[in-house]
Amino acid sequence: ITILHEALFGRAKVIAAQTESGALRVGVQLLNTANVGQRVTRGPSGRSEEVQTAKLFKSFWGEKKVDLRRFSDGKVVYACVWKDGNALDVIYDICCYIIKHKVGADTSFPLGEMRNLISSTNID
Repeated sequence: ITILHEALFGRAKVIAAQTESGALRVGVQLLNTANVGQRVTRGPSGRSEEVQTAKLFKSFWGEKKVDLRRFSDGKVVYACVWKDGNALDVIYDICCYIIKHKVGADTSFPLGEMRNLISSTNID
């Protein structure tokens, strides 16, 4: 659960987690509708004084997921890019990725079931 909290920071929070027949079920509450659908998780800058922070970011997300990117505002930061889609698609992608990366478990659940587990006034 701690891993999901960190992965969803600024987008959502885990509001429920339970195991059922060997499966983990997670409920999520979307927090900031402006951030929740953002396809990019920005990390630390690429500057040399942030080497330790960059190592932590890459360690958490995995070397293969993190790229150094330049954004339209001129900033160069380490970042993870998620699948294109609505806010729910982004949350789903983040959750599936981090569970696979950190726990080594595959995830599968119907999108309709996930919609029932997520509470928000606007998930699209």
